Amino acid sequence: AIRCYDKALEIDPKYAPAWNNKGIALHKLERYEEAIRCYDKVLEIDPKDASAKNNKVLAQAKLRELKEKGN
Repeated sequence: AIRCYDKALEIDPKYAPAWNNKGIALHKLERYEEAIRCYDKVLEIDPKDASAKNNKVLAQAKLRELKEKGN
Protein backbone atom coordinates (compact mmCIF):
# COMPACT_ATOMS: atom_id res chain seq x y z
CA ALA A 1 0.00 0.00 0.00
CA ILE A 2 2.84 2.40 0.84
CA ARG A 3 4.31 2.01 -2.64
CA CYS A 4 0.92 2.85 -4.13
CA TYR A 5 0.65 6.00 -2.03
CA ASP A 6 4.20 6.94 -3.01
CA LYS A 7 3.24 6.56 -6.68
CA ALA A 8 0.15 8.73 -6.18
CA LEU A 9 2.31 11.35 -4.46
CA GLU A 10 4.77 11.31 -7.37
CA ILE A 11 1.84 12.29 -9.57
CA ASP A 12 0.42 14.86 -7.14
CA PRO A 13 2.56 15.70 -4.11
CA LYS A 14 -0.24 17.84 -2.68
CA TYR A 15 -2.83 15.06 -2.64
CA ALA A 16 -3.60 15.08 1.08
CA PRO A 17 -5.61 11.81 1.18
CA ALA A 18 -2.57 9.88 -0.09
CA TRP A 19 -0.38 11.43 2.62
CA ASN A 20 -2.96 10.59 5.29
CA ASN A 21 -3.43 7.03 4.06
CA LYS A 22 0.32 6.49 3.83
CA GLY A 23 0.55 7.71 7.42
CA ILE A 24 -2.11 5.24 8.48
CA ALA A 25 -0.26 2.38 6.75
CA LEU A 26 3.00 3.37 8.44
CA HIS A 27 1.20 3.65 11.78
CA LYS A 28 -0.09 0.08 11.41
CA LEU A 29 3.51 -1.01 10.81
CA GLU A 30 4.49 0.80 14.02
CA ARG A 31 6.64 3.24 12.05
CA TYR A 32 5.27 6.16 14.06
CA GLU A 33 7.89 8.82 13.28
CA GLU A 34 7.37 8.32 9.54
CA ALA A 35 3.60 8.35 10.03
CA ILE A 36 3.83 11.66 11.90
CA ARG A 37 5.81 13.17 9.03
CA CYS A 38 3.02 12.11 6.65
CA TYR A 39 0.36 13.68 8.86
CA ASP A 40 2.46 16.84 9.01
CA LYS A 41 2.40 16.94 5.21
CA VAL A 42 -1.39 16.70 5.25
CA LEU A 43 -1.55 19.57 7.73
CA GLU A 44 0.76 21.69 5.54
CA ILE A 45 -1.71 21.18 2.69
CA ASP A 46 -4.85 21.53 4.82
CA PRO A 47 -4.25 22.83 8.36
CA LYS A 48 -7.88 22.09 9.30
CA ASP A 49 -7.81 18.39 8.37
CA ALA A 50 -9.34 16.79 11.48
CA SER A 51 -8.44 13.25 10.47
CA ALA A 52 -4.74 14.06 10.10
CA LYS A 53 -4.75 15.95 13.40
CA ASN A 54 -6.32 12.99 15.18
CA ASN A 55 -4.03 10.46 13.50
CA LYS A 56 -0.97 12.52 14.41
CA VAL A 57 -2.00 12.68 18.08
CA LEU A 58 -2.50 8.90 18.14
CA ALA A 59 0.89 8.27 16.53
CA GLN A 60 2.59 10.67 18.94
CA ALA A 61 1.00 8.84 21.88
CA LYS A 62 2.21 5.47 20.60
CA LEU A 63 5.70 6.85 20.03
CA ARG A 64 5.74 8.30 23.54
CA GLU A 65 4.65 4.91 24.95
CA LEU A 66 7.50 3.17 23.15
CA LYS A 67 10.06 5.68 24.36
CA GLU A 68 8.80 5.34 27.95
CA LYS A 69 9.19 1.55 27.71
CA GLY A 70 12.70 2.02 26.35
CA ASN A 71 12.04 0.49 22.90
